[in-house]
Amino acid sequence: MDLRNESLLMRGQKPRVSFGTKWVKDSIAELFIDDIARYAPIVTSDFQEDSMHQLQQGIMPKLKALNLHNGTLYKWNRLCYGVHKNIAHLRIENRYIPAGPTKIDEIANAVFWVGVMKGMPETYRELYNHVKFKVAKENFIKAAITGIESYFNWFGHEISAVDLVREILLPMARKGLQKVGVDSKDIEKYLGIIKGRIKTRQTGSKWIKRNKSILSDSFSNYEINVLLTKKMYEYQMENLPVHQWENMDICHDPLLRTETKPIKLCRENCLWYMKMIVWFWFKKS
Repeated sequence: MDLRNESLLMRGQKPRVSFGTKWVKDSIAELFIDDIARYAPIVTSDFQEDSMHQLQQGIMPKLKALNLHNGTLYKWNRLCYGVHKNIAHLRIENRYIPAGPTKIDEIANAVFWVGVMKGMPETYRELYNHVKFKVAKENFIKAAITGIESYFNWFGHEISAVDLVREILLPMARKGLQKVGVDSKDIEKYLGIIKGRIKTRQTGSKWIKRNKSILSDSFSNYEINVLLTKKMYEYQMENLPVHQWENMDICHDPLLRTETKPIKLCRENCLWYMKMIVWFWFKKS
């Protein structure tokens, strides 16, 4: 959702979907103040609460206007305010877990992240004192574009995503999970999936791109999308980790020899009908 016109782009107006602009150092209020000043409201409602009066009455205000405005901004880490049983709280919507492609992969992703957070050395906690925000943003963009093949600026040194995970983050995650009492079998199971993904360098997106290329000479885009979706669904039903997914084999895979016949037949029928319509049209004219 990029609502900026040309003049706003030239003035450097930030989009509503963003990674952010700078580290928060003094107070979380910096985020709300910056958002209110930077972004105009695009939706509204009836707001009847008097926040200051409610505070004087011992009632935590829900700040509906602030939350409505905050709901129209889509940051990678979004600060949210809420009230539950008259207790105000802050939470961070953090989009750190990629979608699958299987349940076991997604659980492994979550376990890996929790382990890294729990095993993080104290020297990493005040990150804004060690890493410029610009560097963090550049690392994020590179990861979004090149995925597992990325190279990062890691505290002033260049390191590949594969080496970073294998040499630094996996040992860190293992310590963190042991620290909070996760069963050793579960640690081996789920971190083993991350390790397998690093070893094979295969993620869901890489499998899709590779197999789309394999099928591109023999099938149409429509047929490829159907075949890839069907194969992914089968792997998901098996709950097979993505690093164990095999490439599609045009010569030996029964799916590619039989399942595409109805698709091709339908396509051929459509072409035949189109030819007949054109022929009758010319004959009539």
